[in-house]
Amino acid sequence: IDTTFFHQLLDRLTCWWARYQDDLLLYGRNHPAAHHLGDWLIGEFPLAESHRDGLLKIEESSPEMPSLDVAIRTIQEYRRVYSCRIHPFLCALTSARQVAYEDRIYEGIPTGKFNSLLMDVFGQVYPEKTFFNVDRQAVVRYRHHVLTQMALLEKQLHTLLAPNIPPGDPPC
Repeated sequence: IDTTFFHQLLDRLTCWWARYQDDLLLYGRNHPAAHHLGDWLIGEFPLAESHRDGLLKIEESSPEMPSLDVAIRTIQEYRRVYSCRIHPFLCALTSARQVAYEDRIYEGIPTGKFNSLLMDVFGQVYPEKTFFNVDRQAVVRYRHHVLTQMALLEKQLHTLLAPNIPPGDPPC
């Protein structure tokens, strides 16, 4: 994306929330409408302590779980998780002791989503296909950041969409 064009677009927006810090730095650097949200799905994954030895391997072609709560519970049981999918990997960060990932390749190029997420959570990138210890405090800080930003986003949306209705009141 042409950054000049994107800044012209940002000038017309009240706000723009970037999923990854990488995106904010690349496209929204120093723009007052640009904010770093993070991956909001982390709010759906409770912080938990894994208890099951062994390895859970989540591949690109792994069968879907019957429901989100079953998927979360299953992932959070394992102390070691290897994932080819970003959101199961994010879930594993909230409970596993060690994780590893394998990035998807599209048109011969890795997506970079895992690297962006790792930079957001840990401030560094870990080698692909190599297990590393999860820094629980970093995950807690990231989760807190995202939940705080989500609350700010909710207030901002309320102000934009229903400026005359006090927060918490039903619109009808």
